[in-house]
Amino acid sequence: MDVLHLMVDCHTSHCVWRTLEKVLMSPSNSHIIQLYRSFQNLRQGDASVTMYMQQAKLLFDELIAVGRLITLENFNIYVFCGS
Repeated sequence: MDVLHLMVDCHTSHCVWRTLEKVLMSPSNSHIIQLYRSFQNLRQGDASVTMYMQQAKLLFDELIAVGRLITLENFNIYVFCGS
């Protein structure tokens, strides 16, 4: 993501930080939908259990980071019923 153009009017590091935080912490709806779809379509396939669970945890953490909490019950449903 090219963000240099957003910094043109920033004259302090605080301004740069706040601008980056605002841009990067407000996920688009399409990104959130993509995360949900990736999580729902997660399959173990030929991956080891460890790799599969790491991928599930990564998607779970990304959803939490964008403010979309998934309950432990739903996480288990996705992971154990989707494989």
